[in-house]
Amino acid sequence: MLKRSEIRALVQGKLSNATAAQERVYDSRLPAIPQESLPAISIFTSSELVQEGMLVVSLELCGFVMANAGENVGALADELCEEIRVVLRRFWEASGEFTASYLGTELAFDPDALQPFAAATMSYQVEVLIEE
Repeated sequence: MLKRSEIRALVQGKLSNATAAQERVYDSRLPAIPQESLPAISIFTSSELVQEGMLVVSLELCGFVMANAGENVGALADELCEEIRVVLRRFWEASGEFTASYLGTELAFDPDALQPFAAATMSYQVEVLIEE
């Protein structure tokens, strides 16, 4: 049976060097990511439950971006999210081990900061068949 940590590691492996975040894909909630390490992606699982022979995991991915002068921080966050969606959609479709549903994205940003910053949290529900 895949555990939450194994699901995070699989997702981390698929996203590493597949988006603008390059190798800056972390398997944890990070309290602070240094400015020079952006863009970056943080992967975490917020819950799991067993339901009718399935392990149901709430998977969260948070993409962090920072804009340079003249760049639109919201557009940069949207681009990173789209890259994540495409990579993971291909991964979910190719996997015979589990299924996943995209639930939505929540965007928080400060476009007026000296260095505009955005964080986009993408939510997925991942289901894994439990072998008896």
